[in-house]
Amino acid sequence: AEGIVMVFAAGNDGGGPEEDTIREFPNSMEEVITVASACKASFGSCPDGEVNSFSSRGAAVDVAAPGDEILSAMSPASILAPLGQTLEGDYFGDSAADEAQNRLNYMRLSGTSMATPHVAGVVALLLEANPELTPAEVRTILTSTATDMVVKGDPELVTGFDKASGFGLVNVRKALTMAIGAPIDGLCPSSSPTDETSRMCPVSESTSRMSPFNSGSRSAGLKICSAKISRPALNR
Repeated sequence: AEGIVMVFAAGNDGGGPEEDTIREFPNSMEEVITVASACKASFGSCPDGEVNSFSSRGAAVDVAAPGDEILSAMSPASILAPLGQTLEGDYFGDSAADEAQNRLNYMRLSGTSMATPHVAGVVALLLEANPELTPAEVRTILTSTATDMVVKGDPELVTGFDKASGFGLVNVRKALTMAIGAPIDGLCPSSSPTDETSRMCPVSESTSRMSPFNSGSRSAGLKICSAKISRPALNR
């Protein structure tokens, strides 16, 4: 649909550095933002800073978001209920009665379908901050401000774009900063995000334009970076 930001899960078919397990439709569509599942900082089934082994790999991946053991609401009658789990220390209420009742309605699940709502939520924040953003601009903001996921010695998580995490872990603060038209810490996204030296470049050395969506004083006079983000060609 025209003007709608489309965010899709990458899928849970796993894969390796040289594999492409992303389903061709709809993830390979240029208009779709494809989300991989990243591990959480405090606990989970894999180390912080990595991508879950089940997360599908491929050139269509744009960004990653937490998708490991995410606590979510659940219907006891759901077919997913047997897959859910809770962890020791999960809070479900102060009283024994509340805890017993709430444990029936919440569970933890892992998957790219648990990661994707995080990115959809960030998109909602971006559009609230700047309703005039186009889907293409939203995607550029997310990919150019993502935190690069690099693990030394890991052939998958390398500097710049990779098939496991895309351009990296979604970064809410930086994305919102750019959404209102402000360069981040005086820098604009690099037109070559795979460059090992830097994914950002000085505003003075980058193509910038006055923000076309300055509708209020909070963004008046700010510049928005217009450097295009490179992405590997998709195998359609």
